[in-house]
Amino acid sequence: MSKQMPEVGDVWFNEQSKQKFAVLDFNPTSNDFVAYNQKTKTMRLFDASTPMPSQFKYIGKSKVNNQRFV
Repeated sequence: MSKQMPEVGDVWFNEQSKQKFAVLDFNPTSNDFVAYNQKTKTMRLFDASTPMPSQFKYIGKSKVNNQRFV
């Protein structure tokens, strides 16, 4: 389930920084998720073996709209 474990296409909101992250890929070799920050245009790794940080709230699946996620 996405709320407990990130999946490709999920969008998460960081309540501290007020920024959205979209999960782009899962790397089975390192057991990491690759997430894209919409505001800063940067990538971040999340360890799939640990829960998402408490400040991250699950929004839902992304919808592509003119090359942006909403």
